[in-house]
Amino acid sequence: MHFIFSFRLNNFQTNTGKHLINMSGRTPSFIVVGLVIIMFLLGLFYMSCSSKNTELRLSLEQFEDRIRSVKILF
Repeated sequence: MHFIFSFRLNNFQTNTGKHLINMSGRTPSFIVVGLVIIMFLLGLFYMSCSSKNTELRLSLEQFEDRIRSVKILF
């Protein structure tokens, strides 16, 4: 059992080792493109949430001002 496990482990290391040596220092272009797309979408999401937050905050301030003016009258 130990021999089979060590054989598979050694076989895995030799198979993946060759590929790791060939790809060292290089990132596949699809990974870079994917990361750029994800960053772009996150930026759009952040801008959308930020502008909606600003609108809601201004609306809340206007509502609080109206409530204060009603309290002053009574």
